[in-house]
Amino acid sequence: MLRKILIVDDDAIARMAVAGVLESENAWTLTQAGDGRQALDLLEAGFRPDLCLLDVRMPLIDGLEFTRRVRADERFRDLKIVVTSGSTDREAIVAFARLRVSGFLPKPCSAEKIFGVLRPLLAPATPA
Repeated sequence: MLRKILIVDDDAIARMAVAGVLESENAWTLTQAGDGRQALDLLEAGFRPDLCLLDVRMPLIDGLEFTRRVRADERFRDLKIVVTSGSTDREAIVAFARLRVSGFLPKPCSAEKIFGVLRPLLAPATPA
């Protein structure tokens, strides 16, 4: 079964770069959004990704506000979120950690780092 990844970044080139890396494997389907508002609209319309790859700084609704809203909504609360950022703002990192994000990827992200974070998070659950 293909896993669904939502890539949320206002930089179209960054989205295409990450999508290009992920498309090298046929393990997932990709959907893209240009900001947190578009991503929330997709969720509200019924799209249920297995994981969201989320930029921090975006117009309209930034990554932190998107994460707050997702965690506050029972329907989306358990969405796996991996934050991507070129910033090392400690306060932002702590705020995301408090919101239980699943991981962080510093920009620029190498293919090795992307797969190193995403594969374990999207691996099928093994029976106990």
